[in-house]
Amino acid sequence: MSDTRFKKGNQAAKGENRTTVSAKLFRRLIKQATTAEMVLDIWLVLYSEAKQGQSWAVKLFLDYTAGKPEDEELSQRMEELEGMLEKLVHERQCAA
Repeated sequence: MSDTRFKKGNQAAKGENRTTVSAKLFRRLIKQATTAEMVLDIWLVLYSEAKQGQSWAVKLFLDYTAGKPEDEELSQRMEELEGMLEKLVHERQCAA
């Protein structure tokens, strides 16, 4: 018996697989169930975490507001700013 699974002309493998179809359906259902108020609530939590000095929240907040750095110079500047932020947070924690 010859194995023709990956040979030219195989008609069985056409179309999207179940995982892709399920993921698209899931994303569509999530979008339909999500309200603007829900998104705003989450955004405010993210903003609050960023203001408290959580570096992951600062990065995510800046990624979605200012965009991801595209060149090396901007990336280096972002690293400097993150370092300055971490130092400031540490100083405030020590002072408290």
